[in-house]
Amino acid sequence: MKTTNLPLILIVLTAITVSLISCKPQSQSNGTNTSTQDASVHVTRVEYKYEGILAMVGVPNRATAYAGDVVVARAEVKFDGKLEPGSLKTIEVEETHYGPGGNTVFRGKILFQAQFSGYVVQTETPIEGERRFRAFGDWPAGK
Repeated sequence: MKTTNLPLILIVLTAITVSLISCKPQSQSNGTNTSTQDASVHVTRVEYKYEGILAMVGVPNRATAYAGDVVVARAEVKFDGKLEPGSLKTIEVEETHYGPGGNTVFRGKILFQAQFSGYVVQTETPIEGERRFRAFGDWPAGK
C-alpha cells in the first residue's frame, strides 16, 4: 500500500465507523420462531467470526448456528472487498442449512438492511431446498 493512499483509506474507514458507531451486536442467540421454523430444530446460539477488512468496521464475515453442540447452519457475507461510503448499507449473506448427518438441505441468500442496532432482513431468496428454520434473523454490526 502506498503512503499517498493512506489518508483516503483512513477517511473511508472513519466514515464507515462513524456511521456504525451507534450499532451494537445483536444477541448471540437467535432462536426466532417463524412460520418456516422446524420444531425439531431449535437454534441455541449463533457464533460470529470477525475476519478480514469487514472486521475493521465491526461487521462479521461469517456465522455458525448451533442446536446444542450440533452445527445446523453456516452463513458468509458476499463482499467484493471495496469499502466505500455507503457500501455497507446492505449486505448479502449466503446461508447453508444442514440436516442429520451433515448433508446440505437448504441454501439461500439473505439481503440485510443496515439499522442502528445492526442489520435486519430485507429479503430472503432460496437457491435450493426448502428453509425449515430461520438461523440468521439479524446480523450484528459495530463490534
